[in-house]
Amino acid sequence: MTQATPYRIFAAVAILVVGCASVRPKPKPILIGIDEQFSLEIPTSACAFKSAQAKLTPQFVVPCLETPAAMLQEVQDAFRSAFAENPACQGGALKTYENASAMTDAVDWRMKLSVRVQDDGSLSIANSSWEIDPHVEGAQSANGVLGDPYQTAAQVCAVVQGRGGTVQ
Repeated sequence: MTQATPYRIFAAVAILVVGCASVRPKPKPILIGIDEQFSLEIPTSACAFKSAQAKLTPQFVVPCLETPAAMLQEVQDAFRSAFAENPACQGGALKTYENASAMTDAVDWRMKLSVRVQDDGSLSIANSSWEIDPHVEGAQSANGVLGDPYQTAAQVCAVVQGRGGTVQ
């Protein structure tokens, strides 16, 4: 059996220290919960109204071309895609919840999407809007028009990460 020299002991300890220092737990992502029930209210009401008006005056009113759920899905998909691609959103996560009461303690922000239906019965992503409400202390709500989903994702992520953004 060979004796361990101080050099070998030092080398072994150094390897252990370097190995342990490189294993850092990842920080918990900032979770934004999308409230599906709230987000469906506006297009559901708008489409019900347009449908009733189209039955009374079909020559003047066009009913919704898609279901409210399909419209919301398009808006969510556009925002999710922009969120996933945007470097400003690194460290953030999106999750859709059935309603606000289904959101757990892990949710840091509640996002509400207001889907806009145009006069021709189609969805307007650009004119749809968003609002985020904090579930964390010391933060303020923010809102705006969806417009360009990529720019909106950057704005939302700046607000939730405490790096500025428009707070209204």
